Amino acid sequence: MYNLKCKYMKKNQEPDLVLQIWQKKTWMMMRLVGLICLWCLLGVPKVGYAQARLVSLEVKETPIKQVLRVLGSEYGKDFFYSNVQVDMNERVSVTLKNVTIGEALKRIFAGKEVKFEEKEDFVLILEVREQIKSSQVREVNGSVCDEKGMPLPGVTILIKGTSVGFSSNVDGKFKYALAMKLPVTLVFTSIGYEKQEVVIEDSTKVVNVKMKPDVTEVEEVVVTGYATIRKSSFTGAYTEVKREELLKVSQGNVIAALQVFDPSLRIMENNEMGSDPNTLPEFYVRGRSGISGVSELEVLQSETSEYALTANPNLPVFILDGYEVSAEKIYDMDPNLIENITILKDAAATAIYGSRAANGVIVIESVAPTVGKLNVTYNLTGSITQPDLTSYSLMDARGKLEAEVAAGLLDADDPLGLGTTYASRLADWRMKNNYITRGVDTYWLSKPLRTGVNHNHSLSINGGMEAIRFALNLRYGMDNGVMKKSLRERFSVGLKLDYRMKSWQVTNDASFARTVSENSPYGSFGDYVRMQPYFAPYDLETGELVNRFPKVYGQNSGSVNPLYEALMVNNESGSSYNQFTNNLGFNITFLENFLLKGTLSINYKDTKTRNFKDPASATFDGKDVLERGTLSESRSENFSLDMSLLLSYNRVFKDHNVNLSVGMNVQDSKSEYESTKYIGFPSSDLNKPQYANKLSSNIPTFSDNHTRLFGLFMMGNYSYKNIYLVDVSMRTDGSSEFGSDRRFATFYSTGVGINMHNYRFLVDNRVFSQLRIRGTWGETGKVNYPPFAARHTYTVQAGAWHTTGMGATLTYMGNEDLSWEKTSTLNLGLDMTLFKRYTLNLSWYDKITNDLITDVSIVPSSGFTSYKDNMGKVRNRGVEVNLNVNAIQKQDWGLNVFFRASHNKNRIMEISDALKEYNQKVDDYYSKYPNYNKPLLKYTEGASLTSIYAVRSLGISPANGQEVFLDANGKVTYDWNATNQVVVGNTEPKLQGSFGFNFRWKRWTLFTAALFETGGDLYNSTLVDNVECADIWKSNVDKRVYTQRWLEPGDVAPLKSIKDRYQVTRPTSRFVQKNRLVNCNSLSLGYEFDPHLINRIGFSRMKLQLNMNEIAYTSSVKRERGLSYPFARTFNFTLNATF
Repeated sequence: MYNLKCKYMKKNQEPDLVLQIWQKKTWMMMRLVGLICLWCLLGVPKVGYAQARLVSLEVKETPIKQVLRVLGSEYGKDFFYSNVQVDMNERVSVTLKNVTIGEALKRIFAGKEVKFEEKEDFVLILEVREQIKSSQVREVNGSVCDEKGMPLPGVTILIKGTSVGFSSNVDGKFKYALAMKLPVTLVFTSIGYEKQEVVIEDSTKVVNVKMKPDVTEVEEVVVTGYATIRKSSFTGAYTEVKREELLKVSQGNVIAALQVFDPSLRIMENNEMGSDPNTLPEFYVRGRSGISGVSELEVLQSETSEYALTANPNLPVFILDGYEVSAEKIYDMDPNLIENITILKDAAATAIYGSRAANGVIVIESVAPTVGKLNVTYNLTGSITQPDLTSYSLMDARGKLEAEVAAGLLDADDPLGLGTTYASRLADWRMKNNYITRGVDTYWLSKPLRTGVNHNHSLSINGGMEAIRFALNLRYGMDNGVMKKSLRERFSVGLKLDYRMKSWQVTNDASFARTVSENSPYGSFGDYVRMQPYFAPYDLETGELVNRFPKVYGQNSGSVNPLYEALMVNNESGSSYNQFTNNLGFNITFLENFLLKGTLSINYKDTKTRNFKDPASATFDGKDVLERGTLSESRSENFSLDMSLLLSYNRVFKDHNVNLSVGMNVQDSKSEYESTKYIGFPSSDLNKPQYANKLSSNIPTFSDNHTRLFGLFMMGNYSYKNIYLVDVSMRTDGSSEFGSDRRFATFYSTGVGINMHNYRFLVDNRVFSQLRIRGTWGETGKVNYPPFAARHTYTVQAGAWHTTGMGATLTYMGNEDLSWEKTSTLNLGLDMTLFKRYTLNLSWYDKITNDLITDVSIVPSSGFTSYKDNMGKVRNRGVEVNLNVNAIQKQDWGLNVFFRASHNKNRIMEISDALKEYNQKVDDYYSKYPNYNKPLLKYTEGASLTSIYAVRSLGISPANGQEVFLDANGKVTYDWNATNQVVVGNTEPKLQGSFGFNFRWKRWTLFTAALFETGGDLYNSTLVDNVECADIWKSNVDKRVYTQRWLEPGDVAPLKSIKDRYQVTRPTSRFVQKNRLVNCNSLSLGYEFDPHLINRIGFSRMKLQLNMNEIAYTSSVKRERGLSYPFARTFNFTLNATF
């Protein structure tokens, strides 16, 4: 045994002995597990003994299974058995003296056929059956149904006293050949039903079994990651999603599908990147509660690395099979491997995760290996993805030229004041008109796009016996985006082993995943949106691609042809990552009510990115030959250990149900990041770093981080008569990320509830089958700041050597008192089911996040202007509604209708002085860059983290076509001033959610779901950029650019004059619009084949499913969607086959 102590490692300190020991032990355990796996799968018997081993043994009236244990001790090897069609509790008397192991087994199983294989460390009994003639083989058959007479598929049927079993098919029927003497006893078991035993004395009679509901077993459970708690006694707020429901919504993107089932989980629409397969979604649960460590202004002003943007202050924690994983791993996960997902939302549900739980916890359970014959399941999902361009309404070539004329191209005066003559502008018009008369009308939007054909394959092989089970999972997927040559390729392999013996269970889950992503060499979709329709990408005479188009009025030089860049220039952009994970766990049950559970997870991830710009690219025109071509490479490595130990006590006595747990959790994480940019390459073929002319800086950029987390926790769940419910939990966490004075903090929660439907006077009522009220309160935490924010940071001066060594300067002032952000949550809920048909779940919550980590101003004489501290408070308050109606529930068909909605209001209650100074920096930015026209977030007490800031507008003046503003004091002015910006809207919808139905008819299923939002605001930036402020001379424009314009005095119009040479419209309330949208998210049609038909061709199950995503989208805000990468509709075809 090793004595493990949690220490905090200082920067640059060597890894301690504990880590080395754990790594060594872990690899030893993995090797052992791998050997066991090979033995089990290959089944290679041991041969070539130099001398047969003999045994002696004498027992009287002893059960066979106990005899085998004694024989194993004598022989020095354990005995395992499978397909044993005899009663292992049968008592036998055996006397053995110096006999072989084969003779010993023959005498123990006297009168029976025995087959076995001897391995190096154990003996595997393959089969034991009665010695009967083939004519004596009997066949038992029958059916299983529920209390309503509905067929029950998947019921486990065991021959009592043996390990032999089978199950009922999809019609609830079963058939099995018995190779043993009658009578035998069949044991029927199924989750949610009482165990039943049926004695078979005559195999010619059909056995019909009606299962009875088990009141104690039918209780479903809530999986919290650390524990499993009965739903009826749990007071926390959660949402559960089963695999079957998940696959009806999406066959690929697990995260995107969750918003259909939980309205409080909001995925932000990325209008910039659209359906790009390599862009991970941004989402949060129950509102935003944190301020990002990287502000919008910092993103604009610096080249912020992807590594620095990984800390999302509102991202929930993902737990997969008890281990914390990244959002990207879930994004790339095969949904067919998911058993269920539980979204934990309030403190009672999440406090056990302490300092990581303030944003919610999403717990995923994967499919576990099963007992029985070898099952092979294959899933094929083929999909077609088509770009959705319905939001684009661009001018054709003739209309665009007419718009330019209307803007003043042929006016006597130069419309832009560039000093051009009328003759030169007339020649410009004639050139464009000549192209049009020759038939040029290029639809540029189609040039970089394609219909993506995707395919995803998964293969699962699982089986085993009671003692050891296994599952081998393979997956390959290719997702081709709608931008040409953009893709995300996934490959993964995983092996699960589950070893059980008596009260012991040992599991090991090893997996490897590789993902390769490539960005489209066609560049940004916006480049093609701006292309002039009267220019052709090919020379009209030679048919060759043109590099640049002719210079036209309003341009300094001709526009670059993006197709030339895509097809003739070798630009590369992509990334890849390899991830290896090994999860080792054990469960030990002892003293009947106690469970000891231990887990150890090892995770390694290596990520690489590479972006190469060909020196032949037109973007380098005018640059020195030694400056042409760039290469940016980065690499990050992450290694983490996650260990936990849990002791649970679970007991039911009389009217009391008690579930108590205590445990500990240790995490150790290391990460390294390196980035280098090279400049100057001789050609696209010589694109390696050794061919570069120079580095963009003297040395590459390096950063690393090493953190440790140690936690002690306890939780308890108690119910009395299943009426009065109590939940408590507490966790103390210590983290090396904080200053030495504030490393430890305690988080806690408590919850109470009443199952009113279990009161005696309501037990037999016909109205309420469920009526529960519940309330919880607690405090959780989170970490939200860049690495080393709590410590002083120094930059080593690599080029400044001194006699004492290398120099260093203090570049960041740390804060030794920096601590966790803490979120206290009050949650009140009501759950009720009426007439066994209508289910309503209501939740009201009040979530306050204290000690927000923000920048705090300090005196400049210190050498710095700010540092991180806990100063700030944000409140999220809201309501959630979940209504399900079982409208029709009959044997052959059924209909379920659902409506889910949530309302959240976010409010900033306190901010630091540094954030107030940041607001001033925003105003200064608008002054420094007068052409910047996007709203930037400010931080104001009483406002929201989703507020829209702009200057209030009274609209366009009919008298002169100029915009009229209101200043901070409410006075009318024509001048836009950044200091007059106020809150003019809020992007958070007042109500959001989903609705749909699930229809079933015989073997057919039909599911549809739609998402909706209402009450929120949206700043229509595309209306500003592509309509009112569209650069009509340099790019194509929306058809609306020629309508709704002010033309002459007296006109009442929403948009400025098309001749307005001051094209920049600064943030104004005129473009804040109410956002009401409905997104037909998914439509799924499935058919389950008759097992009697597919059994003839060797299949035990086969299902076909057609699925469509993003079918239709309608919004009150008319804007172009997918600016750099278009949105898309997806049509899926899925085949699921088991044999």
